[in-house]
Amino acid sequence: MSQDWGQALSSMNTFAAPPFLRQHQGFPWGIHLGQLHHGASGRVLPALWPTQAGGLHLCFSDATETQACQWIEFAALDLLGALPWRGLRIEVLDLSIRKRFPCLAQLQAQGLYRIEQDSVQRAVADWERLARHRHHQLLDQAAPSLALFNRHAPQPEPYVLLLLHLDDLQQDPSTAQRLTALLQEAGPAGFFCLAYSRLDAATAAAALAQDGSALLKAFMSLRYPELHAHAPDGSAAPAPVSLSIANDAGHEGLKACLAQAGASMTLPPCAPDALMNDLHKKAHAAEKLGPEQDFLSIAIGRTPDGKQEALFSMGALSKAYNAVILGMPGTGKSTLLNNLLIGIAEKYTAQQIRLFLMDYKEGTEFQRFLAHPNVEQIFLDNTDTHAALALLQQFQATISERGQIFKQHNESPAGQKHYVSSIDSYNAAHPDQPLPHLLLVVDEFQRLLGEDNPDALLLGQILNDIGRRGRAAGVHWILATQSFAGIFYPHRLLNVAPLRVSFQLNARSDAESIFDIGNTAPLQLQPYQFIINAHSGRKDSNLLAYGKPAPSIEAIHGLFERLRQTRPPSQCLQARIATSAPTPSPQHTPPLQATAAPASAAPAAPACTAQAMPTPPHGTANAQPAFDYDEALRLLENLDTPAHRDD
Repeated sequence: MSQDWGQALSSMNTFAAPPFLRQHQGFPWGIHLGQLHHGASGRVLPALWPTQAGGLHLCFSDATETQACQWIEFAALDLLGALPWRGLRIEVLDLSIRKRFPCLAQLQAQGLYRIEQDSVQRAVADWERLARHRHHQLLDQAAPSLALFNRHAPQPEPYVLLLLHLDDLQQDPSTAQRLTALLQEAGPAGFFCLAYSRLDAATAAAALAQDGSALLKAFMSLRYPELHAHAPDGSAAPAPVSLSIANDAGHEGLKACLAQAGASMTLPPCAPDALMNDLHKKAHAAEKLGPEQDFLSIAIGRTPDGKQEALFSMGALSKAYNAVILGMPGTGKSTLLNNLLIGIAEKYTAQQIRLFLMDYKEGTEFQRFLAHPNVEQIFLDNTDTHAALALLQQFQATISERGQIFKQHNESPAGQKHYVSSIDSYNAAHPDQPLPHLLLVVDEFQRLLGEDNPDALLLGQILNDIGRRGRAAGVHWILATQSFAGIFYPHRLLNVAPLRVSFQLNARSDAESIFDIGNTAPLQLQPYQFIINAHSGRKDSNLLAYGKPAPSIEAIHGLFERLRQTRPPSQCLQARIATSAPTPSPQHTPPLQATAAPASAAPAAPACTAQAMPTPPHGTANAQPAFDYDEALRLLENLDTPAHRDD
């Protein structure tokens, strides 16, 4: 190595930093910008550009646009990999018709990637609100930056990577000025900006000057390093895209250092798919080991390219505790429900999740789950809404009872060590006597809340109350229907159900009810395609997937039989078919009557253990007739006809 090259490297010791220096408390120290090539010695070193400037600006031509966009994806994924899972959120402002970042777009369903394709003003306003909140509510003299705040915060705030297509700001000078003011103060609030635009410098400069956005250009020129991507000259074979430094704002001397050393720089070989695979592994590890976990996570389909599973997740990690499923007849809604319930049987025991199934589809759909080891009660009479009302009132009582259990724990000596405020913290403090999550699944819930049901308003109010208060107590619901038409106040239920799934629809009103206004993607779906959205229907959170095929009745029976043979009796339930008394009073709903008692002879659990309802106690032996397994199988076999298959 020549002396000049060694001196240059000495000057560039913060520029060509080894990878281990990139792990730093807070935001990563540097971005893997490219590769440094020393012509005299042939040495190649990784080039990491320091992130302390708060951003950088990459300019490309038509010939280098593809490679430049691949590098942007590579850099974003590299930053995601350097931070804890969910430690970085990517926000994109790009009004282009073509999708520039296909790998990053796969992270929409996890809430790690959001692209604004309609309104520049809306995107900037969202970022302003976030930056203002962090400056005014989180940062202070002791923690003047998000990096320092996150060192001691029990729940660290995610950093924000802004990917800005500057060409989209040329026609909006006022928003460009707002963005300039934002970027001046955004660094301490955890923002890093990666801007990109076309290399036509003269044209761009003239346009910026004409539309009044020169302030943003001047700010970036002074604050951010500007790098130009050039196509290789006269090379027949694919060659690396070279980079030149137009300015080295904030890092004076780097450009001269490269020239003195006789070094050149190229974009690195980018393999976003490999980084995506690493990121998926990191996500799975975080879900298993992290302090916040979902109590339910089932794969219900795959994206069209087959690379990503569509997960139906509920709990502390996903921040979704209730769900709504919508779809016309014959589109796959019931098949998804069946696969979801089968997945629960395979993955969770009755000590973890207990199911209550209401079938208002002529009482046929859920009969196949009479032998399901997690099912506590099944409602098969689609005309009996009084039994449903009684169960929902019991759910309300359970929520109140569990609140008292948490309070009693906190007032006991054990509460001095382990304060509990939810089912998750309670179960962590009582691993030997956990409370199960109670999950109500209602197919065709419009029968309950339709205008022709005199109890519809009361039922809707109770479901809304359970949706609001049940999160901490571990009481949740999944509601499925063909349409919202004729349902009392569906928006109140949607307000407490951020997890939403839609199959094919033909009414715009339904699409814009389950999802945001303007999010009409369900109108273009084909049968057995669905969109799952875990962020209250936001258009940028749609994930398109294909559902799994429906299993046969024989396969379902075989699975349930194997599970009952391999699990202890205490981890399996025997379903009760619930009905109400013949003539219930509207003012007083009698207790549910069950046609089958639990088969296991497990002793009654105390009120604070895995008991699902306050009354009657579960798991106790009584004088009711035993569960007839053979009769259940005959019912299942009779279902395997075209009339009873998926809607």
